[in-house]
Formats: sequence, C-alpha cells, structure tokens
Amino acid sequence: MKKIVVVALIFCAGVYAGCGKRRENKTPVPPAPLAGAGGGMHLIQAADFERVVLEAEAAREVTPEFLVGEDAEASGGKCVWIPDKVNPKEAPPESRKGRVSIDFAAAKGGRYAVWLRRKWLDGCGNSVSVAVDTAERSESVLAEDGTYGRWGWLEVAHLSSAVAEKLGKDPHGFDLAAGKHTLYLFNNEDGIWIDQILVVEFPEGRERYIPEGIEKP
Repeated sequence: MKKIVVVALIFCAGVYAGCGKRRENKTPVPPAPLAGAGGGMHLIQAADFERVVLEAEAAREVTPEFLVGEDAEASGGKCVWIPDKVNPKEAPPESRKGRVSIDFAAAKGGRYAVWLRRKWLDGCGNSVSVAVDTAERSESVLAEDGTYGRWGWLEVAHLSSAVAEKLGKDPHGFDLAAGKHTLYLFNNEDGIWIDQILVVEFPEGRERYIPEGIEKP
C-alpha cells in the first residue's frame, strides 16, 4: 500500500471510446468461463481509511456478455471479463448487453473514491462504464486509460475534466450516505477484465489512499 498524490485521468460521462484498427492480442490466453457467481453485502470497515474491497466475480449479478472466469494473476485466481469480439461491430454502446451488480455498505456518510483493478486488451478494449446507485446506463461514467496487457488500478471519475474544472471540483470521488449501495459495471467494449473494486474514503486535507497490487479486505 502506498500513499501518493493522484494524477487525474480524463473520463467522459456516457461517451463511447471510439477506436481504429485493433492491435494484435499480445495478452495471455483469455480466462475460461465458469458457471455462475455468488453475491453478498460488503461493509466498509473503519481503519486509517474507511474502505471496502469488492471481488467482481462475487457480484450479486453477472450477466453476459460479462462472464466469470479464471486468471492466475487475479485475486483468488478469478475475475469477470468480456471476451474479445463478442460485441457486434458498429453497435452503439447503449445496445451492448452485459451488467455486473455489486452490493456494499458504507459505515458512515462521506466522499469515497472508486478504483478498478482492471486489465485491457488494446485500444479497442480499454474501457468500462460505471455507475453507483443507479442501474441506468445513461447515468454511468466511462472509465478508461491506455495501459494494456497487464493488471493495474484505475480510478473512476464521476465528472469529466471540463465539467470538474468549471465547477472547481475534483473529478474523482462519489458522495455516499451511510448504508447500502450498489455499484454497476456496463459493457462498453469487449476484451476487458475486472478483478477487484476498491471503495475508499476520499479524505479532505490529507493524503489519498492509492492501491497497489492485490488488495486485502
């Protein structure tokens, strides 16, 4: 675990990340699908930071084109993923099937950062749509970056950089009341893997918590 200053990433709410010609797949063989996924409520525990670690494959709901699969470098050897080339060509994101629903609870109200431990295939498989407490895809935000072929953490922004600058706010962080919440992942592109989701306190006036490697509850 390491605490450093966050470099803000650029996200656009509800916007499809377009791409040109696909790069060759130089990642390991995709994980094999497993039969089914379990669910449960996860409580953010009080520590140096209020935080909860969610395992994507343990979600309450995993619907195709998302699948539960195996990956030797994922937490517990499992993750959720969308196989390459399963989305129809030229189909708009809103028509793409697949959702992951993960329940959790906040021990206290406040501002929380949401991080994804993800692996992308290439420039045409490097994004996922994310929403908190709304199952409406139109209200989701796009999480994407340009790191391919390996696991790493990506922070989700709830505002685009332009909107955040206009409002004078940090684009990252979600305001959560104490109690139950649901995080949703929507199919935006194929060729993606999601391992863990970290929901962690977004403190004011002190250093942020930055995840590294596999997080432990």
